[in-house]
Amino acid sequence: MAWQWALLFHHLWPIIFMEIFEQDALSKSNSPPKIWLRYVDDTFTVWQHGLETLEEFVNHLNSLRPSIKFTYEKETNGSIPFLDVLVSRKNNSLETKVYRKPTHTGQYLNFASNHPKTTKTGIIHTLTNRAEIICSDEKSIAVEHNHIKKELIANGYPANTIKQHMKSNKTLKPTETDKPAGTLVIPYVQGLSEKIRHLGNKYGLKTAFRSKSTIKSIVTKVKPATEKLQTHNCVYQIPCECGHVYIGETGRALSTRIKEHKNNCKKGETLKSRLAEHTWENSHKILWEDSTPLIQEPDKIKRKIK
Repeated sequence: MAWQWALLFHHLWPIIFMEIFEQDALSKSNSPPKIWLRYVDDTFTVWQHGLETLEEFVNHLNSLRPSIKFTYEKETNGSIPFLDVLVSRKNNSLETKVYRKPTHTGQYLNFASNHPKTTKTGIIHTLTNRAEIICSDEKSIAVEHNHIKKELIANGYPANTIKQHMKSNKTLKPTETDKPAGTLVIPYVQGLSEKIRHLGNKYGLKTAFRSKSTIKSIVTKVKPATEKLQTHNCVYQIPCECGHVYIGETGRALSTRIKEHKNNCKKGETLKSRLAEHTWENSHKILWEDSTPLIQEPDKIKRKIK
């Protein structure tokens, strides 16, 4: 069991380090903030000592570890974004709404695209669930729901479909008895693949779809293996068509690690791979050709931290 504990420690090490770092930083500060809330390496802070001392506090944080440098953003007109949440001060209380970057285009998977309907309705559930988690009052939720409807209609989603799946926005978590007897991966052919999935359900088989031919695969020439995929000792990223990105690290050639990820996704090894779990649960396509190394670091511990 020693190797399992070692693996667990490597995953927890960055979190443990930041926990120790912030305790040390706040205890040594002459003017600590009233509130300090952290998610990984992003902090939400309430500063009660005046703007003239804020820069001094940031300099204090940056003086403790040469490799760690903090930047900060101040509220504007009583509001500040934190991750995908817009936090606003209203009558001595905080209100929260969904935050979208100025570069947000409102573009989602078009309803006419050749994808399973469950993938498209999953987008409705995801956006609705995010609104209900983030928005702090019913009025904000209603405004966000209207915004979601307008954007989805602009992407070809029927109003009735949006209304139906917004209303039934409940996520059921699988239980032990829900585990499939096996997995079946088939090319997605609209109308036919759904019937095969329905047949597989009768025999306890989990069915996942994959796109065999896409416009990109038809019009794009096959590229030879690039040098970047031969990179060793790196932190890398693998993007998904939904916009999420998987971040990992390896000491071997990146091409070798990607091959392992592909095998896990193909076999449905959801317990071994978070990437496979994401692919199978959402029927999403992983953009393997866009995988890329982010940084190189020969030291394994430092690579885990990064």
